[in-house]
Amino acid sequence: MTNHRYYSLDLIRGFAILGIYLINISLFAYTEDELFSYYSSYSEIPNTLYDTWNLLLYSLISLFAEQKMMTLFSMLFGASIILLTDKLDVNNKETTSIYFRRNLWLSVLGVIHLLIWYGDILFVYSISAIIIFPFRKLACKKLLILAIPINIIATIFQSSTTPAYFDNSTMTNGFKSIIIFSDLILESSVFILYILLSFSNMLIGMAFYKSGFILGSFDDQIYRKLAKYLIPMGIFLTLTGITISELQPYYISLITPSAVLQSTGYISLIILLERSNILKSFQNRVIDIGQTALTSYLFQTIISILIFYDEFIGLRSMNLDMTFQLLIIIVVWMTQLITIPIWVSKFRYGPFEWLWRTLYYLEIQKLKK
Repeated sequence: MTNHRYYSLDLIRGFAILGIYLINISLFAYTEDELFSYYSSYSEIPNTLYDTWNLLLYSLISLFAEQKMMTLFSMLFGASIILLTDKLDVNNKETTSIYFRRNLWLSVLGVIHLLIWYGDILFVYSISAIIIFPFRKLACKKLLILAIPINIIATIFQSSTTPAYFDNSTMTNGFKSIIIFSDLILESSVFILYILLSFSNMLIGMAFYKSGFILGSFDDQIYRKLAKYLIPMGIFLTLTGITISELQPYYISLITPSAVLQSTGYISLIILLERSNILKSFQNRVIDIGQTALTSYLFQTIISILIFYDEFIGLRSMNLDMTFQLLIIIVVWMTQLITIPIWVSKFRYGPFEWLWRTLYYLEIQKLKK
């Protein structure tokens, strides 16, 4: 089990892994060419009660998870950079060489993942982590000051480039979808956008770690206030961006700043949950998922490939709506919450973490507890 100081960190990471599947499942359920049509179907006025239900599910997931889970995941990745490099510095390890080997192998894994599935984010993280390395020694305040203009640039860039990735079918009766999607390898501008997003959010995560915020070092009252105000503010910004886009000819995306606000609010809620006695058994299972984040993330890919790809069960051909996707999400979540704690009870690392650590430390890691 993790040192108690890092319970909140692993709990947040575990929730981020589970939450990101709410968004990623559609990228498994539909090919890149089909995804635009799928998203555009939710811009149409529903004809039945069942269609209304699907639209409600889609809207809620978009509002509470779209880009928010990726932002949360990026913040945690940034926090892990400080955690790793501080530990290496203290132990007089070759921090620079280990760090760059770590991200080199992550980029290799990301490329392999991209060849299997177009929604990979590991490759982007590896590049962002390499760029961010010189900034790791900055103080908390300087990290936040640096993150703000990059986040603003990402917001402007997102607003200017998003319309280029929509065909005419994504707009019905003037409705503009807020979903952003494209293949990272083929669309260089979207790759740049994701680099900007991940870089700025990693800087925030590094600041959150150095301040102790993401480790649960603040008072309950502070976390309550942040959750109370930041989550509604994030929702308001997202809805404001959509409304502005509807009222004038230019696409305005405020989802980037809203994601930062909501993700910070989510961190606050999760830390308050960790401090409570509520659902402790469930929390421990989520912590186990957080401890094996890379394996848990790739686990979702493996099981989704088996479920959706034509070479296996082939559910892609069924054009599953949001209701059926949610049912699969629940099944995958339950599978992870059951199987991963069993693995963690016997082994020190997830299988992919063990392989990754072995490669970047240039030493076979002890796997069994």
